[in-house]
Amino acid sequence: MLADGVALRPYAEVLVDGAVPPPGIQLVTRSAFVDKDSVPEVLRILAETGATQSSPIMAIRTVGGAVAEVAADATAYAYRDAELMFATTTIGPPPVIEATRPAWQKLWDRLNPLATGAYANFLSDADDADVAEVYPASTYERLAAVKREYDPANLFAGNHNVRPA
Repeated sequence: MLADGVALRPYAEVLVDGAVPPPGIQLVTRSAFVDKDSVPEVLRILAETGATQSSPIMAIRTVGGAVAEVAADATAYAYRDAELMFATTTIGPPPVIEATRPAWQKLWDRLNPLATGAYANFLSDADDADVAEVYPASTYERLAAVKREYDPANLFAGNHNVRPA
């Protein structure tokens, strides 16, 4: 199934939370950013994968525009020079997730050399290494220093946590 959600919308409508899956259903989501030179190959891989019966759900979003006008080190969101961001999601009970994991890993093995970073909102399972991948090293270090100063006990850790430096 293909969906096109391009439309003018009030800003508040864009921020509506997604649906919560029913008990026993998991969502496994991963994302990455792509520079302009890698876009054709990434799109080819995603299209190839999307044509298979075992394809994960895939979302492709353009970045650039006004986002690229802000310095990469001005905020925590650093991949401002990327051309696009994509995400893959697999949904199902644990046996379905496990059964699709080899194909999912094979897809990401192909995409990893062409992509960088991740978008925290499209990252379901996140250990410390996954969270570190969301940010370039200098941005992560800066966030960890801020966390050390303002939250040294790591009270605010119920998210994709940046630990205090």
